[in-house]
Amino acid sequence: MTCKPTLQLVDMTALAEAMRHSNTTATQQMETLMKNSMEQMQQFNKHMMDSVQQMASTQRDMAEAMMQAAQNWAKFCEENNRHCVSLFQQNMEAAMNTSRQAMTAKTMRELMDVCTQYTKGCMESTMTEASKVSENATRVAQQTMEPLSQRFSEAVTRFQAQAMQAQNQGQRDAA
Repeated sequence: MTCKPTLQLVDMTALAEAMRHSNTTATQQMETLMKNSMEQMQQFNKHMMDSVQQMASTQRDMAEAMMQAAQNWAKFCEENNRHCVSLFQQNMEAAMNTSRQAMTAKTMRELMDVCTQYTKGCMESTMTEASKVSENATRVAQQTMEPLSQRFSEAVTRFQAQAMQAQNQGQRDAA
């Protein structure tokens, strides 16, 4: 038995129609793919712009907090300097009074009493003033850190919310 090749005639009209249909389908699929890609790119760009704006806002808030902290610190330094100048003046007045009293002392015992009183007064004054400066420094440290701490907490809360939102979105997309 021998096999004879058979020749089938192809309907050119049907072939042309099939190719047109194939081209139309491919074109539609490409258009859909391009449209989806553009939408995703626009969403990505929007998300990136929102993120950049939020970062800029956070940076602006932190800069404002830094300025507030610097103002609080400068105010403390100014108050502390005024306080130190006042203390210096008081100590100079006390030293001048002690010098006058020492010059009028008639005995060595009177001179020693004047010097003892001066030393005792200086020590008491120094301890009182050191306590005041320490209290002021603690107060100002808290005031200085408060705006920074508040802004930092706000930023962390905002970023945590965004991370949770992104995580939830990822879970929805996966489902």
